[in-house]
Amino acid sequence: MEKLFLFDFDGVLVDSLSLYEKSVNICLERIGKPPIASREEFLDLFEDNFFSAIAKRGVDVGEFMAASKAVTPALNYGVVRPVTELIPVLAELKKRHGLIIISSNSSFAIRLMLAKFGFDPYFDDVLGADFNFSKIEKILYVK
Repeated sequence: MEKLFLFDFDGVLVDSLSLYEKSVNICLERIGKPPIASREEFLDLFEDNFFSAIAKRGVDVGEFMAASKAVTPALNYGVVRPVTELIPVLAELKKRHGLIIISSNSSFAIRLMLAKFGFDPYFDDVLGADFNFSKIEKILYVK
């Protein structure tokens, strides 16, 4: 069995914190929910599962995802910075192993940024929020 290396996307391959924070707040506003008040409160949503955390705040995850699909294509991805120092590492790993991204972000947004930053040839698959909300379930899927 081929060894797989699993990568998170946001905060590992790209610095996208400000964009992701902005997009979450836009989605919340679109569905009539209050935005996240502070960076600290935003980061707290990721202590466990992001989707469970927003559900605990009274957010309908299905509504949130529908808003996200509408918002994602219009975001300004120019504020996202790739961690380009990883490209040689990814190239070496790809020679011997499968590489998969597991993320709470949308697969569409991830694939867009992979292509933009030259990461796309290194990854075999992207399992984003549209695949499953749980990273645990995604890991079990690829296992």
